[in-house]
Amino acid sequence: MYFAPETTRGSTKYYQQQYANSMALIRKYGVPHLFVTFTMDSKSMEFNDMLLPGQRPEDRPDITCRIFIDKMRQFMLDLGLIRKTKTSDEMHARQSMLGPIKYWFYSVEHQKRSFDITHFNKYKINLPYI
Repeated sequence: MYFAPETTRGSTKYYQQQYANSMALIRKYGVPHLFVTFTMDSKSMEFNDMLLPGQRPEDRPDITCRIFIDKMRQFMLDLGLIRKTKTSDEMHARQSMLGPIKYWFYSVEHQKRSFDITHFNKYKINLPYI
């Protein structure tokens, strides 16, 4: 029997460690103030450009995942969760368009017959009343 280490993404130990990390953030700073769900539309222009005639997005999971990752990264840039640098995307808590952020984390759900879904949890400092 083989048990993958916690550094192997997708292993049971990896998810247990990620869960423990997020619970430690909640224990230290409090519960998140925002819960944002991000998903994709199958009728977006990117799919029409990349799919062959007669193909559906479900037929090409490689293209679907690539477009989802690109759109999710752009969404994170738009919210101010990550900052674009010349070498890579830098993730850190900083000022965003929704106000200052103390911490944030997200999880991606891979759906078998539809598009992936990302859930963002954010803890804001000085949450304004709406």
